[in-house]
Amino acid sequence: MSVYNILKNRPYVWAVFLCLAMFVAGCSKTPLNLEYYSAAQETPQSFSVCHSYGCRQKTLVELSDQEWALIMAPLKETTKVPAQERAQIVKSIALIEHITGEKIGTDQDVGGATIRGHGFYQLDCIDEAVNTSKYLRFFAEENLLSLHDVSMPARRGTFIDGAWPHNTAVVVEKETGQRYAIDSWFFDNGQEPSIVPLEAWLDGWRP
Repeated sequence: MSVYNILKNRPYVWAVFLCLAMFVAGCSKTPLNLEYYSAAQETPQSFSVCHSYGCRQKTLVELSDQEWALIMAPLKETTKVPAQERAQIVKSIALIEHITGEKIGTDQDVGGATIRGHGFYQLDCIDEAVNTSKYLRFFAEENLLSLHDVSMPARRGTFIDGAWPHNTAVVVEKETGQRYAIDSWFFDNGQEPSIVPLEAWLDGWRP
């Protein structure tokens, strides 16, 4: 029996299909407007964290000077090697996720943004891309990124083209112009995100 006939003869299947399409559509918004998802005058000491799928919830987080110093520590190590700085970036991203997660409950976030788990505290790819991009901007504003610039998030897939919609934060290596995806979505809260060439990520890369 064809998919069309299945859907035609079983209306409830249509409902499930439409719900699924609406759910994954949250990861297909493009381009991500970072300003739309951010509160006014955010600083490393006071900013909003997106969660609950598609940034439906934004919770204010406040960091102490000591917490911010801990987050910055990996990036304080001077290096002239871009790959080393990228390794430092993901360590700092993991630290800020861990610290904010314990404050607002997003430490319950499980990798892959599956429907299982706690929806309110779960992060989908929009939440992850927005939050990570925000953290990268903070790092840049603190002059912690000497070998990379922060780019706008990237997107792949539209669902209807057979590719699952997905978003990621992006940095650009200054010397070569090579762009890298920094993707936290595949991992539980506080784990180091993957950082891979954007071309590979756009081609469907998964860890």
